[in-house]
Order: sequence, then structure tokens, then C-alpha cells
Amino acid sequence: MILQAVLALLEKEVSFKKRITNIHSTNGDQNEPWFMRMNPNGTVPVLKDGDKIVCESDDIIDYIDRHYHSGFTLVPDKFSDAGKEVARLRDVFNNVQYEIITFGVIRNPELSVTGPKIPVSPAAMKKRIEMMLTSQTAYIKSMSERHPDLRDSYRAKLEAKTSRIQKTTDVDQIREAMKKCKVVFDDVEQLLGNLKKKYGIPDVWLVGPRFTAADVTFTILLHRLELLGLESRYFPQDKRPHIHDYYQRLLERKSLQEVLKEEKRIMVIMMSTMLKRKLPYVAAVVAIGVAIGAAFFTMKH
Repeated sequence: MILQAVLALLEKEVSFKKRITNIHSTNGDQNEPWFMRMNPNGTVPVLKDGDKIVCESDDIIDYIDRHYHSGFTLVPDKFSDAGKEVARLRDVFNNVQYEIITFGVIRNPELSVTGPKIPVSPAAMKKRIEMMLTSQTAYIKSMSERHPDLRDSYRAKLEAKTSRIQKTTDVDQIREAMKKCKVVFDDVEQLLGNLKKKYGIPDVWLVGPRFTAADVTFTILLHRLELLGLESRYFPQDKRPHIHDYYQRLLERKSLQEVLKEEKRIMVIMMSTMLKRKLPYVAAVVAIGVAIGAAFFTMKH
């Protein structure tokens, strides 16, 4: 998830510049040749540090933690007990099928408890998504023919996109993904309870008193579920009080407040751009955290 990288950069107190792009536009800015040459997977986020290009949120977090020593250390030594636990939890959270849950709930709002928190009706949002997926698929096909040097990358991306579309339209797969996510939350609830007893303090994070990369990943997952209207399913105060308390403490954290503020700002920019182009449906997907809209980050030195 893009917001993981943003949150980590803020936690590390690293100066960076961001380039805003719309990955949910008609063609998808991440599908443009200039971006595909930077990241052949055509995915965001991407970090550029001098001549170094780093793709994927986890790799970006690991990179800035190794090379920038301001702020907190997010990734403990991988041979330490804390480092092993951080790695385990990151794998657990990354295996949550958030994309299937996200698009699945938007397309099937009845799966949400309160309904997705988006500024348009579910029907309008569903239509907008269908238009976006159709237009981007056609654009990727055309780009694979126009740019032979990128043909393999475009074809791989088209195959991956087709697979995701199929999964997010299968209600049984969506329900199964949500069921597996519930198991993860049961385990985290128990983990936080055990850590509170172990350390004798109420304000523990996922590996103990210190905030780590595992917390970064879980934070954004919690935020996504809240914006999908699923907080009362996954972390209600009466059933999972430890996770509920954990999220309330997260909301007081300066880094997350900055992320949420930036997310709202980007949403306004995206909506304004869409309206100027007279498109019938604004990019409300941005509002639910599918993307903050930052294609890549450039480190300041």
C-alpha cells in the first residue's frame, strides 16, 4: 500500500519530494511509458534516491531505514527476536488480500457494515470503477504494441490486472478474503493482550514498547478497513478492545495525522482535476485510500 511508504518517511523524519499522479485516471498515469521504464511492474510507490530506484512499500521502508538514521529505527536487526517478529508480522499483514476486499466491498457495498465512506453513491462508484478498469486495460494493450521494448512488462501487467478483476468480481472469493482477515485480527488481538501483560504497560505496539515497520503496515490496513466501513466488523471496542485502543492511539500519532491530512488534500486536487475535465464520476477511490496519488518520492539531500 502506498500510504505505508508515506507513513514510514514521516516516522523517519526524512525530507522528500513527491510527484502527484492519478493512478485511477482513464489511462492510469502509472501505465505511461516513462513510469514503466522506471518501474517495469507499473505499480506505485517508487522512491528515487539519486540514481537509486526502489519499488514496493516494504523495500522502500527497508531502504530508508538502512540509509537514513533520523527518527525511529523501524526495522530491527533481522537476526534479533524483535527483527524476526517484525518480519513475521509484515508477512502476515501483506498476505491480507486488501485489494480484493477493497474493490470487492466497493462493488458489493452490502458486504460493508456501514457502507464505504466515499463521497459518491455506491452505484456511481461501481460504474466509475468499471469504466476505469475497461479503459486502462485497453490502454495497456495499445501501449504494448506501440512500445516493443516494454511489451513484456505491459503483457505481464495486463495478465495481473485481468486476474485481479476476476477476483474482485467473485463474491465467494471476497468473502473468503474477509474471513481470512478476521483470523489475522483474532491473532493480533491476542498478541496485544499478551504484550500488555508481558511489559506491564497499556500502550504497547506490535513488538513491544517500540513502534516498528510492523506497526506501519498494520496502521494502513486498519485505516483501509475503517474507510471501507468495516471497523465494527474487525476492531469493535466490545470484541477486540486491544486493537480498538491501539487504533485510537495511532490516530493521535503525528505521522498518521499528517498522512490523513495529505490524503484529504490529494483527494481535493484529484476531484478538482476530474471536475475540470468534466468527467461524470470523480476519483473517489482516492478517498478510500486505494492510493494517495503519489507516484514516486525523491529524497532531498
